[in-house]
Amino acid sequence: MADLLSTGAAFVEASRKASMSSTVLYSRGAQSVSLAATRARAGAVVDEAGGIVQDARAADWLIGVTDLELGGSATVPARGDRIALPTGEVFEVNAPEGGEVWQYLNSYRRTIIAHSVQVSP
Repeated sequence: MADLLSTGAAFVEASRKASMSSTVLYSRGAQSVSLAATRARAGAVVDEAGGIVQDARAADWLIGVTDLELGGSATVPARGDRIALPTGEVFEVNAPEGGEVWQYLNSYRRTIIAHSVQVSP
């Protein structure tokens, strides 16, 4: 019997890429790749000295695991990688203090969530 959840996760990933993504330039140093990414979350709520502050520069990106290939090798996001949009906006892969810069979206590991902060308008 087919694994219906796995089949569903594959369908959702394909649909996200086809209908909800934009082409971005993902780069690490001199290596780069154009790929389909979905801006999943903009801004993060940060607690600073007892007050709640909205950081509008933070963004999460959904990226297909098989799409992130640099220098001919599959890779995962690393701190300092860049995500450039056609509009000229540039984001740097980073995470809230003490956190990881990426994680899998779910247990099927088809999609990565890359955490970032905007570094240029």
